[in-house]
Amino acid sequence: MEVHSLTEEQFLIFRLAGQLYGASALQIDSIERPTTLVPVPHTLSFIKGVVTVRNTVVPVVDLMERFDLNNVHSDPRLQRVVVVKMNQTQVGFLVDTAEDVLTLPKTDILPAPAMVGGIQAIYLRGIATWNNQPLVILDLTHILNETERRQLDVAQRVVEKEFSS
Repeated sequence: MEVHSLTEEQFLIFRLAGQLYGASALQIDSIERPTTLVPVPHTLSFIKGVVTVRNTVVPVVDLMERFDLNNVHSDPRLQRVVVVKMNQTQVGFLVDTAEDVLTLPKTDILPAPAMVGGIQAIYLRGIATWNNQPLVILDLTHILNETERRQLDVAQRVVEKEFSS
């Protein structure tokens, strides 16, 4: 994905429970079709398991469950895993569909209210409009708190150890 000027930015547009969301293209390493998830016992309920992406074990977080949205996913054939680098770990976020990559003037992004559709402001970067619909722009690097990140790291190491033995 192309990097833009100081006045514009590119966003991946995706859907969760029918609602449009966006995330900065600068945060995204790749967009993958979900493969078979390997469940990891004793992890948080929204951590659906791990997948292997280019020989790297990547934990997958179900964003709908993380945000406590309607847990009815769309057609599994349309789902995607959006892979993001958090600190030194790659994390995949399960979304219903990846719609488009959009370039927005930064002036079109309004500050996020305290909560949108049950999603707390800590996860939000702002609100914009796309195709006359509200677009909630997430900061994917803040979806997990520090404790959740540590649990994710432990789960990833356990699975990596199993795969390497």
